[in-house]
Amino acid sequence: MATPPRQRTGRSPRSRRTRPPRALGPSDLERGWSFYFSNEPTTEFGYYGSGFLETARTLARSFARRRGRRQIDILPVLFLYRHSIELLAKAVLLSGNRLMQRGRAGQDERDLFASFSRSRHRLLPLFDSIRQVFEYAHWEWHWPKSAIESFDDAQRVIEELDTLDPDSFNFRYPTNIRGERAISPGHLIGLRTILAVLDDLAEALDTAVFGLDAECSRA
Repeated sequence: MATPPRQRTGRSPRSRRTRPPRALGPSDLERGWSFYFSNEPTTEFGYYGSGFLETARTLARSFARRRGRRQIDILPVLFLYRHSIELLAKAVLLSGNRLMQRGRAGQDERDLFASFSRSRHRLLPLFDSIRQVFEYAHWEWHWPKSAIESFDDAQRVIEELDTLDPDSFNFRYPTNIRGERAISPGHLIGLRTILAVLDDLAEALDTAVFGLDAECSRA
């Protein structure tokens, strides 16, 4: 005897739409805050990077004024600086690629994002490509009276930063995913030195993004 086919219950499929937040949503006494900044999210890397940079600076100033600060208090500042540098470096590549596309020398933006996926959070591969952007724009990296005066200087700083925190992990967690100490106890830094150098590096990248976007608008 054949088994009759299972009949549908008539229930409509469950909606896949994201529900609006309730516990985290705006109260009746405040305006709602949106994460929508522009029609083109791929152009917002510089915007995000400058936001993290300004927050890093604010926290660094607070850290410098505070008395009785704990040694661990520097980690959020370092993470914010490192993250701003990563965002701004990617913004340089995205803006540079748009400029190069105007001259038919750029690549498909999807391929650029695929390269971001392969390099994950490492900074050194980004700087290898930034050099190509500067060469195309006929720019010379020059940040006088700093530890990143030339492009080679900036690349050496990135190499050190990649050694200290290669995957944007070590400033956030005490161990890696295997439970091993993230940063060697013998790895010493100078607080004022590292904050000044990272601030200069982030500012230089932010300036480059602004310049490339201006070049694109004129092309």
